[in-house]
Amino acid sequence: MTNFHPRNRAAFATGIALALPLLSCASLRAEPDANEIGAQPQGVPTVAECIAHWNKILVGDELSAGKEVQFFPAPDYRLTTDENDKFDLTDGKLASKNKESIWYHKAAVGWYLPASEEISLMVDLGKEEEVGRIAIRVLGGREQGSLTFPKGFEILAGNDGQHFYSVSAMQKLQPAERELSDFKTAFYLPEERKAYVYPFALDANVKARYIVLRMMRDSAIFMDEISIRRATQPEAVRPLSDFRPARFFTEGVVVFPRKEPMVVTQNVLTPNFFVVQDNTGDKKAVADFIIEVPDGIELIGGTMKFESQTASRVGWNRYRVNMGRLVRGRLDPLYFKVTNAAKVPADATCRLTARTGGADSNSIDVPLRLVTIPEVNTRGVLDVSLTWMNESNATDWPDFLANFRKLGFDYVAAFPRWYRNASGKMELESSYDAGLVGDGRYEAVLRSMREGSATQLQLLDAARKANFRIITNDSPFHVMEKTLDEALKSGKVSEEEKREIFNVVDAKIGQHVSPLYRGRFFQNELLRLKSAVEITKPDEVSLDIEWWYESVNESQKDERMIAAWKASGKKWEEFRSDIGAQVLREVRKVIDDAAKKAGVALPKMGLYGAHASGPQVQNFFEFSKLYPETIQYSTPSLYVQGRTLDVIVKVRADYAKLGNRDIIPWLTAGTYGEFDPQHMEPMVLESILGGARGVTYYSFYDFDPMDFYYHAKALSLLMKYPQLLKTGKPRAWTGSNANLNYTAFGDEKEALLLVGNYKNSRDGKTTVSVPLSGVRQVKNVATGDLLKAEKQLRLDIAPGEYVLLHAK
Repeated sequence: MTNFHPRNRAAFATGIALALPLLSCASLRAEPDANEIGAQPQGVPTVAECIAHWNKILVGDELSAGKEVQFFPAPDYRLTTDENDKFDLTDGKLASKNKESIWYHKAAVGWYLPASEEISLMVDLGKEEEVGRIAIRVLGGREQGSLTFPKGFEILAGNDGQHFYSVSAMQKLQPAERELSDFKTAFYLPEERKAYVYPFALDANVKARYIVLRMMRDSAIFMDEISIRRATQPEAVRPLSDFRPARFFTEGVVVFPRKEPMVVTQNVLTPNFFVVQDNTGDKKAVADFIIEVPDGIELIGGTMKFESQTASRVGWNRYRVNMGRLVRGRLDPLYFKVTNAAKVPADATCRLTARTGGADSNSIDVPLRLVTIPEVNTRGVLDVSLTWMNESNATDWPDFLANFRKLGFDYVAAFPRWYRNASGKMELESSYDAGLVGDGRYEAVLRSMREGSATQLQLLDAARKANFRIITNDSPFHVMEKTLDEALKSGKVSEEEKREIFNVVDAKIGQHVSPLYRGRFFQNELLRLKSAVEITKPDEVSLDIEWWYESVNESQKDERMIAAWKASGKKWEEFRSDIGAQVLREVRKVIDDAAKKAGVALPKMGLYGAHASGPQVQNFFEFSKLYPETIQYSTPSLYVQGRTLDVIVKVRADYAKLGNRDIIPWLTAGTYGEFDPQHMEPMVLESILGGARGVTYYSFYDFDPMDFYYHAKALSLLMKYPQLLKTGKPRAWTGSNANLNYTAFGDEKEALLLVGNYKNSRDGKTTVSVPLSGVRQVKNVATGDLLKAEKQLRLDIAPGEYVLLHAK
């Protein structure tokens, strides 16, 4: 199945990840400069503000004026498409200076739900130039459901029109991660059903002739101008060789690994993801691809159907993988097993040939290497989970439980909202209608769900027997919205009930559910959640609620909310979080009721994004009002493209606020932008040594073999000292070089000492004092080398690297 997050958080990262640049975990996320790229808008910007910002970001001489733009695929929206499209974006003219409805203007260029998930534009500058900034104006705001900003942008550059390099990228954030917006690597813009054309800028600072803009679409894409500017700081311009090669094809279909080289892990089976680029524009195309790997490697599993074929070359294994209808973007994973490593040459390659209609399209060779993953078991010491992963991901993974345990995971995730009932209907909510489910019906629903979801429940039972814990994932109120919409469309909601359900603004029914609403749809949602917990019997429940923000904001104009607010005598922020706490207490109660009925211990519960040092979640949930009675963990969102310093700041702030290790940060292997997998290692180390009890991840679909490798490597280093991890705590510690980061974890007798050069400082030399009363031994944890046991240690940390020491 494809990405199943209701807000589709990771789609861009999984769509064109191969070509994204390596984003250093050592780089600090700089604050946006309004004079350069853009500060975070407060609310929806006006037409005049967008135009003013466009003029402000156009720095440097124009290089693309009047240049022809090539499109892949071609624009397809009838109201904007004409013979001038190839020059509309470089004519220096905005489609409209008064209204933002550019989807009606021939001077704009548009794609309305094209076959391709990726839209690309290429401009030939005519000669090699020092390119600084690429600026674009793109429509968003969701005035209509399909009129949204793209999921992300990427800039490729090249000199021959065939070989390209990824030089800049920026991903779209969802409201829950809006605080990460810097308009350099990630952006957040409100989309509140009002159209506007926003100016984006990406800095390339590269010497190149050909510039490609890639956009991963959310739905439709409309734009009216692109500007490629000469670099204003020649000293900052870098050669193409400084950047990561990117695969970009202008014809046909191509299939390639998401990460190169393609890695096959020897001792632990891990998923390999592949990506499809398509320029055919054929929405009905049927496709497959041929994958050839050296003898000693076999394709043994995956969601897509495959068959072994006779190899055309001696010493190779050949497989045909059936995609069915041509899939654009990320494919479901395949699993490869190393049967004889000795047969795999050191310079091995893998050949991939994409096919449509039974004919070959593009064939490529990519390097392949074998890797052994450090095996680790964290059971009873750390809480490590891949929470955003459903049961079908597990059942498609050969010998899942054994492989998952070797990777250091101690939980198996349950996703009951996607279970089928006995009639085969998808999702738990399909068992409920707009009416309140009575006790008799509730029991019938449970029986039907258990019957229809036998495969998932068998997996959970097997996981318990293998000493895994179960973590159930759910998104309350997102489902309520769906069932409510269906009831409204079928005319099952009276005008009187609508006024009870929705905010009422200026005597008119609003667009969003009132935070005060507790009627039948709300109660039905609680019963749905209760049944999910009763069926899966989890040890922990992870809630992802990204639904209340607009409801709460609109409610500030609702007379009932205004009256209740005034009667409370509190500030608005305090009052609204009181309501949020009441809502979540009701959620907590039904979860506890379900656990008692199922005869299991009350599960711990976390709320995504709710953390001790953070702001209110969705302007509704205040951590201090929820912890520890309602939720038991602080769960900061750290989808920071591998920036370890960002991880350090949030985890340490939470620990300082809590004074204990009830912290489980959400990390990622690729959400909002792929990064070099090696940065997984310090993110995990700094999370746990900074005060977290463990880590969890969003999502399964972002993990490549080397992500698992560095994740497991970090855990294997820590698990050399299990007792210390149980009893120790973060300790204050520093060194002589302020450009390095210092983390200490332990007690008075022994400590783990982590020094990281995450800012890529050229000077990595530092002197540190071991924070123990006496020092008998200092060991490099990774190498096992003993250092001279002295109170003062002199270290030299290379840029981007770290050293982990154990002192006692």
